Amino acid sequence: METFIESLARGYVALIANIGLLAILAWCVSLFGRHLFVEDYRPNLTVATVLGLTFGSAAALLMNLPVEFQPGIFGDARGAPLMMSGLVGGPVAMVITALMAAATRLWLGGTGADAGVVAIFIYALAGYAWRRMANRIGSTGISTFELVGVSFFTTALTSPVVLFMPSNVQLAVLTSLWPKLWAANILGTLILGSLIHREIQRQQAEHELMIQRVLSERATVAKSKFLAAMSHEIRTPLNGILGIIQLLMNRDLEKPIRDDLKIAQDSGFYLLSLLNQVLDFARIESGQSSIERRQFKVASIIDSLHSIFARQAEAKGLELEVTQTGPCDQDVEGDFNHIRQILFNLMGNALKFTEKGKITLTVRQEQEEDQYRVQFEVTDTGPGIPEKDLGLIFEEFQQSETGRAMPGGSGLGLSIALQLATAMGASLSVRSTLGEGTAFSLMVMVDKAAPRANPLPSPESASHDLPLNILLTEDNEINQRIAKAMLEEMNCKVTIAENGREALQCMTQQPDRFDLIFMDIQMPIMDGIEATKRIKALPLPAGAVPIVALTANAFDEQRAEYLESGMEDVLTKPLHQGELDQFLTYFRSDQDISDRPQPSKQKPELDHGEMVNGEIVKQVITTLTPSGARSFYDDAQSRSHSLIERLKANRNEGRDTQTVSHELRSLLSSIGFQAAVEITRQIEFPEPDQTDPEQLIEALESCLDASVIIAKKHLEGIEDTIIANKEPES
Repeated sequence: METFIESLARGYVALIANIGLLAILAWCVSLFGRHLFVEDYRPNLTVATVLGLTFGSAAALLMNLPVEFQPGIFGDARGAPLMMSGLVGGPVAMVITALMAAATRLWLGGTGADAGVVAIFIYALAGYAWRRMANRIGSTGISTFELVGVSFFTTALTSPVVLFMPSNVQLAVLTSLWPKLWAANILGTLILGSLIHREIQRQQAEHELMIQRVLSERATVAKSKFLAAMSHEIRTPLNGILGIIQLLMNRDLEKPIRDDLKIAQDSGFYLLSLLNQVLDFARIESGQSSIERRQFKVASIIDSLHSIFARQAEAKGLELEVTQTGPCDQDVEGDFNHIRQILFNLMGNALKFTEKGKITLTVRQEQEEDQYRVQFEVTDTGPGIPEKDLGLIFEEFQQSETGRAMPGGSGLGLSIALQLATAMGASLSVRSTLGEGTAFSLMVMVDKAAPRANPLPSPESASHDLPLNILLTEDNEINQRIAKAMLEEMNCKVTIAENGREALQCMTQQPDRFDLIFMDIQMPIMDGIEATKRIKALPLPAGAVPIVALTANAFDEQRAEYLESGMEDVLTKPLHQGELDQFLTYFRSDQDISDRPQPSKQKPELDHGEMVNGEIVKQVITTLTPSGARSFYDDAQSRSHSLIERLKANRNEGRDTQTVSHELRSLLSSIGFQAAVEITRQIEFPEPDQTDPEQLIEALESCLDASVIIAKKHLEGIEDTIIANKEPES
């Protein structure tokens, strides 16, 4: 009786030890990572060898913790690592495991040594055979059902090995030991297989996530390539359309024809602004929004907002209060356009939802070393936002209950504002009390502006008499014609190269002929980037000639690539004659050309392409309702004419005109009438020998009325689109 209890105790100790070893073995296998479990994976020699040594060591240790039923006859869970070695590690791992286990069994010796060695090779071969079969039927081979079946079948297959034992113990082994071996092998294989199976599932899930991440990254790259291609393909024909229109408008045309061309031109530039918005929002969505840094004064933003919204607030019977603290009149550097766009949306929302009381714009500017912390706060006395909606209003296409109760609006304004703020490192927050009002706060850091060493000249100071020899590298015939005509209008001598190789040949053969090279990017034979690198590698003077990209590619990363290749600047198609004129004047100024012509004393001609900033007009239209926008421009026209009359009166009476001019210029700037702004600037800051002030004021009145017509044309186009897209009510 005592011998049985001792045997049972030894069995439990061995069982616990075996289970622990199997768990350690499963952990060791998991260290090899997901590569073991990828479909059709075959371990290389190094991995297979390490696996074989691992499984072999486990089998040897298990044989050293056996249950001895009779002298020299042992039972243990060696079958689990032996079968799993071939199933997981392949033939090399199987052979190494079997050899290590067989050597250990022979070393242990005893009556059943020979039988044990035969059983070891049967277990190992059975595991590898099952691996081959499982691969053919598309199975992992280690499900619970499969492991139980293989263990049961393999243990039965090893039963004839008792014939290698002495005849007097064969029956005892079959009746007492073999049932225990069956149980031990099935249990051991289940434990080890289950642990490895869980690891397989985890690694496969990780592998699937990695695949999805790669696919997502590829989709993002494909989207970026599509947007870049779309931008280029749309801008190229648009350059032809707008370029020809601008060239025609430089001719002496009858008024009806000029008016029709003006409508076509405004529509084209409006289409261009829509394209820019699509690309801008795509950049925001992909986290690639461009930061357009420029110098400005915070006070100019304040003046702009006050000029735009003062009359609208007055029309609704609201008070508009503006307070500012700190050095708001200092030059700073930051993303002026995005800051103004965010505040425009916030002020527009406040005006839309407030029916009584007042709207307050509070601006605080504080210096922090080489930066300024600027906080804009827009507060209204409107209905407020329910607390449960505060977390939703910045999401796309989401509105609060108050917003849904108001007509118009897409639910995108605040979402775009938040994304723009995030893109430039600013913060946008909201607090609201239902029934009392709402306050939106924008906090942004801006840099101190460095003194402008070479300020950009105004369009009116641009010279068409500066002789420049320009090499125009462009493969598109329409683009050649437009750019050549525009440059010749500015008294430039233009030589055309069809591709980068021709440009390189021109610079090699005539190294001192050209002052400037305009370089297209996408061209056959040799593209613009390669041509630029080769030209810059030429000896002086050819290698020092400035090269400017002339491209329909509008993304920031593309611009960075062009500058890195050696180009000095980038101009984006479609070409705008006023911008090209301005650029050439700046270029010549940078080259220390001193023979600029003086401003003409004749009545200034209006540059129709520069008359109205379509982006600002679009902001007004999208922020206000259509009827509100039309009323807005009527008010702006009326108020501007009143200021012009005050300007005339002050001038006739010999009083100061700068204060009125400044107020008028702020108003016109805030509504996008940029041609009128420039004329007003000349009135505010007169220069010697410039156009007579009376002619300037007369030109300003004409320009103002024309600008209002253009703005209303934009509005009519949007209204027509809304009507066309509106679904008929059932």
